[in-house]
Amino acid sequence: MRTSGEKKKGLRLLRLSLFVFFCLLVSSYLGASYLYANAFTTSKDRSLGDKTPATYGLTYENVSFPAASDKKPTLRGWFVPNSASNKVLVLVHGRDATRRFGLSLSKPLWDAGYSLLLFDLEAHGQSDGDHYSFGQREQWDVVGAVNYLKSRGFASQHIGALAWSMGASSTIMAMSDIPDLKTAVSDSAYADFAHLQASRVATYPLLLQFVFPGVLVFGRLFYDVDIEASKPVQAIKSLGDRHLFLIHGEADTTVPVENFYTLKEAGGKNITETWLLPGVEHVQAFETYPQEYISRVTAFFKLELS
Repeated sequence: MRTSGEKKKGLRLLRLSLFVFFCLLVSSYLGASYLYANAFTTSKDRSLGDKTPATYGLTYENVSFPAASDKKPTLRGWFVPNSASNKVLVLVHGRDATRRFGLSLSKPLWDAGYSLLLFDLEAHGQSDGDHYSFGQREQWDVVGAVNYLKSRGFASQHIGALAWSMGASSTIMAMSDIPDLKTAVSDSAYADFAHLQASRVATYPLLLQFVFPGVLVFGRLFYDVDIEASKPVQAIKSLGDRHLFLIHGEADTTVPVENFYTLKEAGGKNITETWLLPGVEHVQAFETYPQEYISRVTAFFKLELS
């Protein structure tokens, strides 16, 4: 039979074991949250590869300019001049991509009569920054690109944007920030990143669902990423009389097609052109229908930037 002293000693040992277990659990949770927050906001591949506009027979310049955000990171890209035109298009890639994403469209867009600016969003490619923010800061990258084009003599009414995924959502928000971006083609944009991510988390393994609230906290504390700040669905209501062309694949599993309908409804009269593609996945419209894509996009810009 155990004495009272032995019982007390056993109780102390149990309490100590529970305390150690609790500390290990908390530290594991915090460590996992930090590591995943880092991975969640870091581009997986910043390489540009070996292709440039010259690969497509285009003369270009390596350029750099500051983003319009408070920290003004330096953004880097390619400027493709077209001496026969006073109109210019900004090509804005999505998450985990670089300026090379728009290269395959550069020649037909140039042939249609546009100068082009292809650049890396911050924390992508060769631009400054280590962590992206799903549009919160990237919208100011797009504003910085527009400011750069204005500094080269392009008039606001002749500046348009063709953008994909996170770049498209950032571009919609940028249009609400400044009046100088006349129009945009938005391909596969999300309407509200926090809402999109909430629906994604529901499909994650239970352990990751448990950790994800910590990921969001660490993202804000260490990387100044607030996913609640990325709401194109609100920004699209503040475009004045400017117009958007929305493109989306019905089979998009990354940004479900519900985002297209949400943006279309919120945009109202600002949405003057739409193209919904059956069976097409995320940002695959051009790959699936290249000739029709160029035809539709250039016809829209011809009308809007005339």
